[in-house]
Amino acid sequence: MENKKIIEINGVKMEVDLRKAKTVSEYKVGDSIKVLMKDYSGYNVHHGQIIGFTEFENLPTIDILYVKDNYSSAEVSFLAFNEKTTDIEIAPCHEYELKFSSGELLGKIDRQIVQKEEEIRNLKSRREAFLRYFINKEV
Repeated sequence: MENKKIIEINGVKMEVDLRKAKTVSEYKVGDSIKVLMKDYSGYNVHHGQIIGFTEFENLPTIDILYVKDNYSSAEVSFLAFNEKTTDIEIAPCHEYELKFSSGELLGKIDRQIVQKEEEIRNLKSRREAFLRYFINKEV
């Protein structure tokens, strides 16, 4: 029994054989990770990459780029993860786990860019109309 350990996760007890279990205690730049984040509806897992380490004297920080991928949009964000980070955990991402499709993700981002460009064109048109009919109007 010395090679086995009981781990409880959310009320479910599992016996782990420590001879076969793998513990990761070190991360390096380029490692794929999972980012567990708490939000208004609970916890969600996002895929990420460690992109750097910032060696602040008092608060060393892991720099992470992660993707929030949902049905209609994709958000690529940065995270500074350190000992003061709350409601967020990181874990290694196993090679067999299904990851997002880069093509689909880029397609979602491109659609968001087109939408924002249309919003900009609309705002410029409204600004021009305001200047024409309110500012340059002769009294």
